[in-house]
Amino acid sequence: MLSGGIFDYDGKRERLEEVDKELEDPGVWSDQERAQRLGRERSSLESVVAALDRIRTGLDDAHDLYELAATEDDPETIADIDEELAGIQSNVERLEFQRMFSGEVDRHNAFVCRYSSRLGRNRSAGLGGDAFENVSTLG
Repeated sequence: MLSGGIFDYDGKRERLEEVDKELEDPGVWSDQERAQRLGRERSSLESVVAALDRIRTGLDDAHDLYELAATEDDPETIADIDEELAGIQSNVERLEFQRMFSGEVDRHNAFVCRYSSRLGRNRSAGLGGDAFENVSTLG
């Protein structure tokens, strides 16, 4: 696979190996905060690398099966491949969504409010009078 791209498979796999080596060092456990941070990073990296491995395997299998089905002129198998590719596409879209929210603070709670243009209507006491309306607390 190529390094870089939106998922940077090679970079993540290399970083996973580095994190594993750091976690193998007995000295890392003397700093619990660092050990926990590395453990969370390892878990996240393993999840992405495993998902990308499954996607690559699925694409390789679909390609091989397509070549065979095309040679045999087998429309039912080609239809099955289309369904499999739709599932793979869904997995890629899920990874894209996770990547968008993979920053350090993206796992924290958020408070969302929207501006209300209705004058004189207090929808959220204590949040700026009639200017804001409480929509939701996420998390």
